[in-house]
Amino acid sequence: MPLFINQGILRLLKLQSLSLRVKFITSFVAIIIVLSSVNLMTYYQMKTSMTKLDSMVQLSLTASLITENSDIIRETLRQYMIFQSPDEKKIVDASLISIKSSVEKLKQVVLDDKGSKALDAVAALSKSFEHKVTETIDLIDNGDLTGASATNVEAVKITGFLNTGVSEFLNDELNFQKTTKEQLNKQTERTKYLIFMTIGLVSIFSICGAVLFSTKIANTISLLVRHSENIANKNLKLDSVDVKTKDELAVLGTSINTLTENLRAFISETNKSSNEVTNTAETLKHNVELSSKAVEQISLVINEVSVGAKDQLGKSQQTREIVAKLYQSNKEVLQFARNVLQVSIDANQAAIVGNIKINSLIQQIEIIERKILETQVSSEKLQDKTSQIKKIVAAISEMAKQTNILGLNAGIEAARAKTEGKGFAVVAQEIKKLADSSSKSASKIAEILQEIQSESQYVALSMKIGVSEIKEGTQMAEASRQAFTDIVEKSSEVERQNRIVTTCIEDMVQDFNAVEETSKVITSIAEKASEGYREVAVSIDEQTAGLQEITASAYVLADMSDKLQKIIVQFRY
Repeated sequence: MPLFINQGILRLLKLQSLSLRVKFITSFVAIIIVLSSVNLMTYYQMKTSMTKLDSMVQLSLTASLITENSDIIRETLRQYMIFQSPDEKKIVDASLISIKSSVEKLKQVVLDDKGSKALDAVAALSKSFEHKVTETIDLIDNGDLTGASATNVEAVKITGFLNTGVSEFLNDELNFQKTTKEQLNKQTERTKYLIFMTIGLVSIFSICGAVLFSTKIANTISLLVRHSENIANKNLKLDSVDVKTKDELAVLGTSINTLTENLRAFISETNKSSNEVTNTAETLKHNVELSSKAVEQISLVINEVSVGAKDQLGKSQQTREIVAKLYQSNKEVLQFARNVLQVSIDANQAAIVGNIKINSLIQQIEIIERKILETQVSSEKLQDKTSQIKKIVAAISEMAKQTNILGLNAGIEAARAKTEGKGFAVVAQEIKKLADSSSKSASKIAEILQEIQSESQYVALSMKIGVSEIKEGTQMAEASRQAFTDIVEKSSEVERQNRIVTTCIEDMVQDFNAVEETSKVITSIAEKASEGYREVAVSIDEQTAGLQEITASAYVLADMSDKLQKIIVQFRY
């Protein structure tokens, strides 16, 4: 391939890589350079022609000046022969100098060989003419008018020859300049046609280039406009815009392609995130419903336990009152027994009364034993309920952890969604807060239940001790009853039996005192348990309210996800 073709291809490739501004400037500069070149060429052509014409005019004027000066010298020399005036001599000298100067000028501007030869002849004649004129003036100055007249005649003849030589020189030069003028005219005509052709070609190329360039730009812009309209109409199923140039239109096409790809990827990711949020919302609603059911079940159990605790508190108070009464009764019995020792006369009646009181005491002890056994059974049930509550609280804690994890996942997905996920981020934060609150409440409930279980175990142990003591008291009461029977049957042993009864009653008083103290402890524990159950109930109510808020947030999240899905469906990608 020729070198100039390769260079042309390289220039086209470089031109395609230029920006639109540079292309426009380059085109205008190229047109200006071409037109300026044509104008400069025309200017230099005209300047050359004018220089040649000026030389022709100068040559004619200079040659005419030689003829005029020779005529002036001839006339002035005739006057000088007559008057011999210094001014006339000066005129002759000046004319000779002018002729000599004119010959030198003609030598500088002569153009052809023939003219040069004629000019050489004119120069020789001018020297001869100058010689004769000088000789004539010298003869006149010396007074030799005859010789001066003879030399003047020769000078006049030379003047004729000089004028003839100048005329021939002018004819030769004019003929040559005529040919030169004809060539200049032809060259001017060619230059005119060349200028017209150049301007025409530049105009044609400029118009064609402008049409092609504007058409290419218009087609590219039209393609970009259609692409943009499709994007505005939510249609992302588009082919990439192919702009083969490397100017601003190519950058715009690449930007639109990148925008389309980014929008397509964004819509796709948003769709995936919306589906995940929908699934998460459904899972969250399901878990919240399970948590609500579990909390309701816990609330029922706590209510039952609270009722049992209230009953336990009431029974503990009753037991305390009974024990107090028994303690007081035993103190009276003790006082009575002491009186029996002192009053032997009333021994039999006192024994009967003591027997009756012992029977009543045994009945009361049996009642106390039954109550304590019932309290022990309630305490065991309380421990079972407490264990069940602990299991439920553990399940709530696990659900709170899962809810927290779901909140974190929702926060991560909201962060990925950026601006569109701000609402999701708020919901996720609220879910996380509620999950933390549920976890803390469950931990608090577990601690309270642990305290209740510990106190219940202590109550159960105290109940067992009380039962053992009551059984011992029952046995002692049976012994006392037998003693009183023996007193009735054996009056002789009244004193000894009264001492035994007194001792036993004193022991019983101490035992009942211990039972009374234990009853106080049981009552205090029951009060604390009841208060703890109330706190648990309040915590469960707070947790229920929190779960309701989570449920509402889950429904709001699901509704937002549905709206987002409806928006995404409008796009084609």
